[in-house]
Amino acid sequence: MNPEILIIAEQIRDDIALVTYELIAAAKSLQKFTGGDIVILMTGGKNAPARRHLADKTGLDILTITCDGQNTANEILLKNLPDALFSRLRPTFVCMAHTCRGLDAAPALAVKLNAACVTGVEKISFTEDGLCFTRAIFNDKISARVMAATRTTVLTVAPGAFKPEPETDGSAGKISFSDLPPIFDAYE
Repeated sequence: MNPEILIIAEQIRDDIALVTYELIAAAKSLQKFTGGDIVILMTGGKNAPARRHLADKTGLDILTITCDGQNTANEILLKNLPDALFSRLRPTFVCMAHTCRGLDAAPALAVKLNAACVTGVEKISFTEDGLCFTRAIFNDKISARVMAATRTTVLTVAPGAFKPEPETDGSAGKISFSDLPPIFDAYE
């Protein structure tokens, strides 16, 4: 599993937040320009029905990170994922929601990945110079077009900027699990 685009699902306990479907629409917009595979990354237990529903509805593969038998979504775990996981996945783009959770984790993740971090993305386009991300600046008075100069880019996508797509008519995505060692005891 080597996704070009990794979506970090926004979760509320074990439920999928609606903004996750907007992240999927943004990732599919990226996919039109890159052609890469999309994988959704989640945390939590192995028996969450929302995960199966998301895989069925979107047709995208889901990688679930579990740690020490935890059965619920864990933002601390998400912020502190080991480098080995990203070394194995090697995404070019990591998409997160432009929410308090995404804004908390995105800069730290960008530093960990030696990546660019573009927040508040409202539009994705391709110009003769490459891929551009449009975001509002100066209290929404001006739109700026930003290009990343790194191999990996962490994006936070503004809620409401991308319209969720209808359910897929194709096959359901696969769900896989990656168990991490209990290295997060200090955060409990």
